[in-house]
Amino acid sequence: MFNSSSLQNLALGFNNLTGILPSNVCHGLPNLRLLYLYVNDLSGEMPNVWRYCKELEELILSFNNFDKGHMPADIGNLPKLQSLYLISNNLEGKISLPTCYLRVYLMFLQNHYLA
Repeated sequence: MFNSSSLQNLALGFNNLTGILPSNVCHGLPNLRLLYLYVNDLSGEMPNVWRYCKELEELILSFNNFDKGHMPADIGNLPKLQSLYLISNNLEGKISLPTCYLRVYLMFLQNHYLA
């Protein structure tokens, strides 16, 4: 599934997915614009894979069960990211977005600290 250069939208919300988010989620999807993985049971640490999702505009990871920990720093290096949803996860700590990426117009956070 994670090897399609033409795939732009991947919507897998409400699918009872369990386990960890694969570390290769973005490697084979160079044109991925929308990634919806909300309302599943994904767990483990959030992998540091986002630098490979250069076309990503919307990322929805809400209502999962990720381990307590920080959102990877490379989330701030997504040049086209416009929406980021992280509601109801176990993530904690800072989410750093460089000022040059303040085009993010919609970010829903719950119990997170934006740096």
